[in-house]
Amino acid sequence: MSLWNFTKNIGRNLFTNEKKAGENIQAHIEASNPGVDQLEVTYDNGVAYVSGRFEDRTALEKTILMAGNVKGVERVEMKKVAFKAAKVAPPAPGPLETADALATPNSLDDMTVTSTETVTPAASGYASDIIQSEPIPADEITHYVTDDGFVEVSNPGDLEDPTVSYYEIQSGDSLSKIAKNFYGDAMKYKELFAANREVIEDPDKIYPGQKIRIPSIV
Repeated sequence: MSLWNFTKNIGRNLFTNEKKAGENIQAHIEASNPGVDQLEVTYDNGVAYVSGRFEDRTALEKTILMAGNVKGVERVEMKKVAFKAAKVAPPAPGPLETADALATPNSLDDMTVTSTETVTPAASGYASDIIQSEPIPADEITHYVTDDGFVEVSNPGDLEDPTVSYYEIQSGDSLSKIAKNFYGDAMKYKELFAANREVIEDPDKIYPGQKIRIPSIV
């Protein structure tokens, strides 16, 4: 099941005036912050547009689910995303990287960067993969490391964690039943609740149409 799409007419009732929708959704997420900074949420015609800096993919997923599990939201789209990088190291200059070499299309000067921050090209992998010893072509770069240690991600396909799936709660479900179905052990409901902290406020208060995250290993 897609992370991005939701049942529009089901969920937490946070707004009646669409002009206040983005502001109210943002306040809801910030009230039990799942690990996001510089959060910005806007809303237009059923779509919540989210930007922010996230501790990791778990924080991103929880933020999306919190925004999507709101009545009136049928889709969440990310406008600007940055992940906190555990290790940041710029490419080490090689002995042949003269001024002429740096003038090639692989140089930073020839890239188009929308951020006003000073950036260093990074690998197209996740935060742990950003150390590079050689430059890569500008048209292959989807991530940038900012001065303060965040990896800006411009490729939406890199936002999804392949080890996590998503489940829409059905009538008659409980966390123990869901845990039994996915993990073969009803007592794993505690771990399932922990994996959805901030998304589910009370393990006994889930509702049909609510979407939660199901990590492959809990």
